[in-house]
Amino acid sequence: YPTVLTAKKWGFYDCHSGGKPFTFQRKYGDYVIQNSMFKFVAAGMHGQSAVECAFRLHDHVKDRLADIQRIDIFSQRALMGIMDKTGPLHNPADRDHSVQYIVAVGLIHGKLDASDFEDAFAADPRIDALRAKMTVTMDKALTESLFDPKRRSNGAAVRVTFRDGRRSAKVEIEYPL
Repeated sequence: YPTVLTAKKWGFYDCHSGGKPFTFQRKYGDYVIQNSMFKFVAAGMHGQSAVECAFRLHDHVKDRLADIQRIDIFSQRALMGIMDKTGPLHNPADRDHSVQYIVAVGLIHGKLDASDFEDAFAADPRIDALRAKMTVTMDKALTESLFDPKRRSNGAAVRVTFRDGRRSAKVEIEYPL
């Protein structure tokens, strides 16, 4: 099989890429090991920073949940394609890949555990009430930082606006714990 890629006419390069060999961003080596991200929160990888922002805002909002008018989540493009979910969430897998769900739980409880995705926990009406007030916006700088091979951040920011017009600080985390 030494010519599976390079054989004339029947090799992969000739059959599928017009004779052009594969190209890569970088040389093979230890890049993946050196740039691994570990999850310390039970939620989708791209939502780690967003839920950490919610944890930081918890003390500021926990006694004013009913007064929240709007919650803005700013993040990178990858999160929007994977974790921006509105409407019903039918099971734990739906919930752990919904940035709105994990941010709502983080704001309400100041923590997020694997059991927080189960049906009984998810039945708390405050979660969906907060989810309905959320807007997710793609932030150009956070997106660029995520896709920059030298930075590979995983950033997000969250800001809460109350009915009286006051709002929290915009809490931003570029690199999750």
